[in-house]
Amino acid sequence: VIMGCHAAWALWFLGQPDQALNRIKEALALARELAEPHGLAHALFFAAILHQLRREEPVAQEYAEAVISFSREHGLVMYQAMAAIVQAWALLKQRRTEQAVEQMRQGLAALQATGTERVRPHFLALLAEALDTDRQIEEGLRLLEEAQAIIDRNGERYYQAELYRL
Repeated sequence: VIMGCHAAWALWFLGQPDQALNRIKEALALARELAEPHGLAHALFFAAILHQLRREEPVAQEYAEAVISFSREHGLVMYQAMAAIVQAWALLKQRRTEQAVEQMRQGLAALQATGTERVRPHFLALLAEALDTDRQIEEGLRLLEEAQAIIDRNGERYYQAELYRL
C-alpha cells in the first residue's frame, strides 16, 4: 500500500498525472482489501494530497474528511492532523480564508505534537499560500523560510519547487 502511495506521488512529480491517479486508486483498493487501519489511513491521506496537488478541491476535501473520520475512529492522531490541513486547503479554495488559516495552524500544531516533520514543508507552503490570500505576506515568507530550513535538515525535497514558486 505504502509503495503504491509513494509511487503515485512520484508519478505526479514526474509529470504523469493520469498514471499517478491510477496508482493511487490501486493503492486504495489494496488498502481497503487488507483493511489494516494504518495502511488505509495512509492511502486515504496520500489520495487527499494527490488531489490537492491536482487542484481538485472537492475530491481532496472528500478524502481529507474520510481520513479525519477514520483516524478519529482508530486513534491515528498524525493522519488526523495532516488531513485537517488538507481539508483547510479546500476551505481556502472555497474562499473561507480565516477558517482555513486557523485550521491549518491547528493542524500544524497537532502534527508537531506527534514529533514528526514529515510533509511539514508542504503544509507550511499551504499555510503560506493561505496567508498570502489574507495579505499576511511577511508571516507567509517566514513560514517558507522555516520550510526550507526543514528541507535542508531532513532532505525531504519533493515540494521544494513549490516553495520557490511561492
